Amino acid sequence: MSLPAQLKRFWIPALLLLSLLALPLADAGTASAAPAPGLCAGDASRGSVPDSFAIDACMNSSGLTLRNTLAFPVRIETNGDTGAVTTISINQGIPASVTRVLNSDPNVLMPGDVARVSVGSGAAAVDVTTDPSDDKNYAITTTINAFIPVGAVSGDAAAVKAAWGRLATMISDVSGDYAEYQGCVVGKNWLSQLGCQLSLLKNVSFAVTKALVLSGWGIAAGTVKSVIMLLANVSTFEKWAESQAPGVGKILHGSPVEFAAVSSTPQNGTASSAPPPQATAGNSTQPPASQPQTSPATQSTSAAAAPPAGGGAGSSVLETTGSVAHTWTNYTNAGGYEGPEISKNATIGIACRIQGFAVADGNTWWYRIASSPWNSQYYVSADAFYNNDSTSGSLDGTPYVDDDVPPC
Repeated sequence: MSLPAQLKRFWIPALLLLSLLALPLADAGTASAAPAPGLCAGDASRGSVPDSFAIDACMNSSGLTLRNTLAFPVRIETNGDTGAVTTISINQGIPASVTRVLNSDPNVLMPGDVARVSVGSGAAAVDVTTDPSDDKNYAITTTINAFIPVGAVSGDAAAVKAAWGRLATMISDVSGDYAEYQGCVVGKNWLSQLGCQLSLLKNVSFAVTKALVLSGWGIAAGTVKSVIMLLANVSTFEKWAESQAPGVGKILHGSPVEFAAVSSTPQNGTASSAPPPQATAGNSTQPPASQPQTSPATQSTSAAAAPPAGGGAGSSVLETTGSVAHTWTNYTNAGGYEGPEISKNATIGIACRIQGFAVADGNTWWYRIASSPWNSQYYVSADAFYNNDSTSGSLDGTPYVDDDVPPC
């Protein structure tokens, strides 16, 4: 399917209209259900995830865990009694990383990102929508990813940061060039539109050449020309936009996830839904005094959420984080109750290691945290730790787990 001539612009405006026109003709049987109970310890005490929800989601009484299964970034929209969005795992690929440099809003999920929205006891709703700026930046970076060797940049932290910054600036500049092109072609005949395309080629050439010359990456002149011609070819992005139409259609025609307010009194002879734990600083929850609190959100997996025997706090192994880490009572699905987060470069006592939920890079190892305030009641992915006695620097190339930590 090709975009009608009057829709041949660049990004989401054309996508949205194309989706509105095309979706009713699609085979409804090909749509995949969005509920993904494996993301959390789910329950239906306050509602359920609609089959039409645009991305994977798992709902329980204390919040919603989401995974972006679309090929472009999405923005989380909340309404009612909701808390902040907390990140569980992120896509660390170059297109996602550069787009995140340009917009670090945690409400924006790159493809493959997993995040959680906590909810209070009142009524709440969670939905996803598109963000044209992020979608455009992501598509541009995806297009040139094969040509720009940012992932191969080595050296000190300042050099790596500078390389990423130059690429992000180039993407931002090219994005602005496309916005100028979109305005230029409005109401123009084909001859005037040709002038707009020549202006786009000039502006893109300047942005790319400036970035690559300053980068010092030593990219061949032929490769620079290929990047310029690829970015200046509007049809390249029209094809990308067309391929994303089904995903945008799912967003346009999807339904939000709605949470019913927690009942204060039992109804129909049944116990009311247990309210979520009270939030503390950092959007975390108070750790239980002894055993994890059990609510309808965790009863079905209480065996997995409860600490296994072995690896007591008295024989803990010290491990240091290389990034901020989130903690959970259920290591099998990164769910249950969320505990206090662990700050970057923090050294804490680990009771034992156990395999559970696989994070973005496939690491399935989790640690039970012996230190206070977690007190062996919460788990954290071992992926956030150096696992090799390092206490600073990058996590790239570090082990999945420290074998010195005893099994649970």
